[in-house]
Amino acid sequence: MIDRKAALDRMEGDEVLYRKLAEAFPDVHGGTPAQAAAMLERGDREGARRAAHTLKSAAAMIGAAELSLAAATAEAALSEDGGGDAKMDAAALIREMGKRLEPVLDQLRRDAAARQPSAPGKPFDPAKALAALDQLEPLLAKGSFECLALAEGVDWTVPELGGAGGAFAAAIGDIDWSSARALLPGLRAAVAAAAK
Repeated sequence: MIDRKAALDRMEGDEVLYRKLAEAFPDVHGGTPAQAAAMLERGDREGARRAAHTLKSAAAMIGAAELSLAAATAEAALSEDGGGDAKMDAAALIREMGKRLEPVLDQLRRDAAARQPSAPGKPFDPAKALAALDQLEPLLAKGSFECLALAEGVDWTVPELGGAGGAFAAAIGDIDWSSARALLPGLRAAVAAAAK
């Protein structure tokens, strides 16, 4: 569905840019198939083609290759002048574009939800935090973007962790892998103390 690694390779590893694009994608592009269909219905073939073109490019940027291909196919069909069968084919391809968009939006929403800290008032789970730290350590060493989603699944700013948790959360948020790695021993000790 979404190949983050390929997208990051295209962006020369710019994880901040990738995250911004991925977070904005549902709001900016979620309605594109419906908009393109409405444009085509009104006879605005060029507007529908531009909408498909924009979705094609945006999907490619976040690593949604199947969606990008579906949008490219719709764009090509909309580039051809014609009515009748050509209009029906374009409408069918816009619907296909919408079908390919839904799983991408679902994945982006799941990813965003995983990055949300635990709800206020929810008790801190030291076992979950230790498990996350075990997984984070090698990811931080590699500088992997997966650190963001994994780290944001735990609320590091809880009072039980004192300043160590807040500093770690800030380093992760700033994509400062080396500082986050340097904070791991102190954070691990704070989590262990909270577990007692």
